[in-house]
Amino acid sequence: MRTLILSLASLVALATTAAAQPLPTELWAGGVIVKVDTAARTVAVRQGASDQTYTLAPEAEVKDGKKTLAATDLASAIGQQVKVKYTADGATRTASKVTLHGVPTSGAAAAVSAAVRAATPATTPE
Repeated sequence: MRTLILSLASLVALATTAAAQPLPTELWAGGVIVKVDTAARTVAVRQGASDQTYTLAPEAEVKDGKKTLAATDLASAIGQQVKVKYTADGATRTASKVTLHGVPTSGAAAAVSAAVRAATPATTPE
């Protein structure tokens, strides 16, 4: 009987510890890049009517097809469709992979892309 009570107490303690520290879950999101802050390493993506901001992890992978890009290259990708692999910890979304899919040509994403690109000043090399 004593062994049973100790076993149950251990099981309850283990379940409580596991519930208190949930593992991060990898998620995917898609949309149109509307803002990039290279200094803060963030990218804002419009998904429907709302914008979600993702912080790029130090080891984040940025891809355009098979080509690997630097995180700073995202600044020139405003208006492009993107897919983001991230983990969520409360309100913080940390991106581990960002994949560019080009400028959308139809649907609501194309309208968002055109509006964002029109509102974004062109950058010129110095």
